[in-house]
Amino acid sequence: MILNKVARFYGKQIGFFGNRSIQFTANNNQSLYLIGTKRHFTTQQQQQQQQQPQQPKKEELKSKPKEDKNTEEKEKEKDKENEGENVNEENEEKGGKNKFGIKIPPFFTFITASTLAVGMFVVTGAYFIYTFKKDISEEERYRLSSMEAKFNDSIAEPFRGYFDNIFENLRTKYEFFDMLFGPGKIHKVLPPPLPGGKKYTLVIDIDALTEITKTSKYPTLYKRAGLDFFLDHLRKDYEVYLYFNQNIPQNKYDQLQFKIDTNGKYFTGVLHPETGIKERNQFSKKIEMLDRDPSKVIFIDAAAPYNHPNVINIGKFKSNSKDKILIELLPILEAFTKKNVDDVRPEIARFHNIEKQSLSKNLEDYTATNNLANNRQKK
Repeated sequence: MILNKVARFYGKQIGFFGNRSIQFTANNNQSLYLIGTKRHFTTQQQQQQQQQPQQPKKEELKSKPKEDKNTEEKEKEKDKENEGENVNEENEEKGGKNKFGIKIPPFFTFITASTLAVGMFVVTGAYFIYTFKKDISEEERYRLSSMEAKFNDSIAEPFRGYFDNIFENLRTKYEFFDMLFGPGKIHKVLPPPLPGGKKYTLVIDIDALTEITKTSKYPTLYKRAGLDFFLDHLRKDYEVYLYFNQNIPQNKYDQLQFKIDTNGKYFTGVLHPETGIKERNQFSKKIEMLDRDPSKVIFIDAAAPYNHPNVINIGKFKSNSKDKILIELLPILEAFTKKNVDDVRPEIARFHNIEKQSLSKNLEDYTATNNLANNRQKK
């Protein structure tokens, strides 16, 4: 016990216990310090360096701002996520209110989700029916099983026909359908031309030839001046088709055609609005549907003026007016066939300018320039 106390007392005095340091003098005139518990010697310079704070290196100083920025950005992102989670939790606590404070009942969300699911199911089913065995050859059709053939004949083909009909009607009414989906499939409305037949085709709107009154059960028809003479001469070199517009009831087609062409010798055939030859009360520029050379097709219309390279717009006929437009137009149309004009469109453009003087005056100038009246008198 006595020895322990002496050792502790002596140790405290020389620095073995505690944090005291004792100075000694070395041979090279440097002071040495004995640090208590660590039991090692240091010079005075080393001790001063240990006491001074260490300065960070330049590379560490440069990297610290970048690290600080990255950490700040990460902390901001975490704060945003936490805010979003808090908002969602608050909405759930409020009973499904959105940012406008409107409470959305669960029944409404259920109805919306159900409607979307049913819509996707219907669209998928319709697409499957529409594309089922579409555009298959006769040989492939013959190889179908009895169930596939029955499904194709009774469901798929009628559905395709119904859908295509609706789509074509929308395409004819709205131009942006062609812009979105491209030009539609062209259906031929006339039979193929006969070999060695007439080269030129003339389609005439019934309003350009007659005036029809609707005051009684049986409509009264007034013919334009020179109508029979006009048609009788053109039928020799032209395929002449009469077009019934949408203003004419379908049950009156035969009756009106008989009044215009009693002997059935003027017209090659009749065209109806269902053929699509007119779109938005204007003759279509898709002349390919006639299955004739577009450079040898002429339309005679009575609608409001519009630009069309194949159209001659002579206006509606009124029975109380003195009208000679058919007589004035006849020698020009006859000249097209006799001269065997390769393309009638440039010739039509020479006298049919809707922005300048009247058509009657243009026809007179064209006739005089080409000496068509003198040629006709000689014949």
